[in-house]
Amino acid sequence: MTTRRDICTFVVIACAALLLAAPRALAATPQDSDGDGISDADEGPKTRDTDGDGIPDYLDLDSDGDGIPDAIEAGDNDINTPPRDTDGDGIPDFRDVDSDNDGLPDAVEDANGNGVRDYDETDARNPDSDGDGLLDGDEDLNRDGQVSPGETDPRNPDSDGDGFVDGKDKCPLQPEDFDGLADDDGCPEDDADNDGIPDKAEQHHGCLDPLNPDTDGDGLPDGVEDKNANGTVNPGETDPCNADTDNDGIVDGRDRCPLEPEDHDGDDDRDGCPEDPRADAGGGGGDGGGGADGGGGDGGAVQPPDRDHDGLPDHIEDKGCTDPDDPDSDDDGRLDGDEDKNHNGVLDPGETDPCRPNLRVRGGAGGCSVANARGPSLTLLLLVAIVIFVIRRRSRRRRGR
Repeated sequence: MTTRRDICTFVVIACAALLLAAPRALAATPQDSDGDGISDADEGPKTRDTDGDGIPDYLDLDSDGDGIPDAIEAGDNDINTPPRDTDGDGIPDFRDVDSDNDGLPDAVEDANGNGVRDYDETDARNPDSDGDGLLDGDEDLNRDGQVSPGETDPRNPDSDGDGFVDGKDKCPLQPEDFDGLADDDGCPEDDADNDGIPDKAEQHHGCLDPLNPDTDGDGLPDGVEDKNANGTVNPGETDPCNADTDNDGIVDGRDRCPLEPEDHDGDDDRDGCPEDPRADAGGGGGDGGGGADGGGGDGGAVQPPDRDHDGLPDHIEDKGCTDPDDPDSDDDGRLDGDEDKNHNGVLDPGETDPCRPNLRVRGGAGGCSVANARGPSLTLLLLVAIVIFVIRRRSRRRRGR
């Protein structure tokens, strides 16, 4: 049975333990006027008053006014040792309101001022109390000692509990979904391979790989082929599960017409497009030939690609000397399509050469001949040469006389 004496004995022992554990102010001495364990010399000039409370530091038991006694912040009660400076900034802790320089004031980190890190506190002498790679002040953004919305917990290394410490978690407040498509960044994934198609749509599609941005390896990302990102091949889209959607032997990424097969008619330019029949028809079937429209008009037909808009289709320019990306290949001021009038890629009579400036082909009964478009220049040169010859000959005759 517990007696009254036992209870009294327990109380005395408990009180003694608390007294022994608590910091004790030393008796004031000439070297330590306030008995805080810090020599007056270390506390600085007698006029120094760090917290501006009207009590000079050498007489103030809490010089910085942070609620933590100088005797605790000094680190020991030996006036012969220098007081502690946790962050090494030259300001001892007893005068430093943020001893570990983590952005959180000591008064917030050690709210009860006992010099011990309690379960609901951060460590005033450790800038990263939970060891997650983030400073306490970077986690407790409003510096109030509480975990507010939008803040990580400086007392918990993994605020969202997903197994990734906050300092290495790209989404420290959103747990990884662990759907088997994790990329170890700590974020829930909507599109693990960043191809523009949500993982769920890729999984629903069946053949798409949510971890491979180009499932069929044709050089086009899945999201470029499945333009509306619905996981279904719709009209106007290439198949992200088929490297050659039109089955013409040219993969979609290199096929200029990935939905129109190359015709393989022996005039194959390997661009993946069916050839324009007008390209080889000369004047009769070309854009400038005869027909109901007075020129073999297109009659609503789809025009072949012409990237530089010079009138010559790309597939014609790809075969010849003109540049499909330069509307005036020879820089003579005339569009390539204006020089090659029938757009057949051949230098015909009456046309100028789109590859060489000022070169014209003349046609006649005797066949074709090439002449400079500025014809008179050659004649003029010939006349000048004759005049010079005559002048020199006359000069020689006069000398001979």
